[in-house]
Amino acid sequence: MNEGKIFPFAKPQDNGILLFLHVQPGGSRDELCGTHGDSIKLKVRARAVEGAANQAVRDFLAKIFKVPKSSVTIVKGETSREKTIHLRGSADDLMNQLSDLLA
Repeated sequence: MNEGKIFPFAKPQDNGILLFLHVQPGGSRDELCGTHGDSIKLKVRARAVEGAANQAVRDFLAKIFKVPKSSVTIVKGETSREKTIHLRGSADDLMNQLSDLLA
């Protein structure tokens, strides 16, 4: 697995990584905003109405990690701001991308 940085908000898996997010719906734009405790803070423009914010989270993560939308799954927290997301792909590549995104 990845020998680079170790983050409390990302856990490498055999088939990708788990990300721990704190999501703030209704933001002025979609963006990573640093950390919130042991989670990555993510703002999305969409409001938390009828799954719109969850879809915005999936779309934004697929875009910034350059993976298909089908590779982004909400594992835990469908109705919460605290979410666990599974990104499917090479754990090493995804962890390196995460490190670059947070640099």
